[in-house]
Amino acid sequence: MTSEQQEQLIDALDHLEQARSLFIELSENLVEGSDSSNPDDEPEEAGDLADTLENAAVAIEELIGDLDELRESF
Repeated sequence: MTSEQQEQLIDALDHLEQARSLFIELSENLVEGSDSSNPDDEPEEAGDLADTLENAAVAIEELIGDLDELRESF
């Protein structure tokens, strides 16, 4: 792996970590906001969306781990 490819992989890992953090923050805001948001909103829908975002964050975290292992193997 060239140094440029390694830098690109590290950048990709950084972007994935940022995305994971945003998904977690958004899911937490949905759960917190469902208590005080528009009373016409369905709390179940906010909870389902929060769960989906948390699952996406977990998948991203697993991808980060796999890519980090790949980087180390090179």
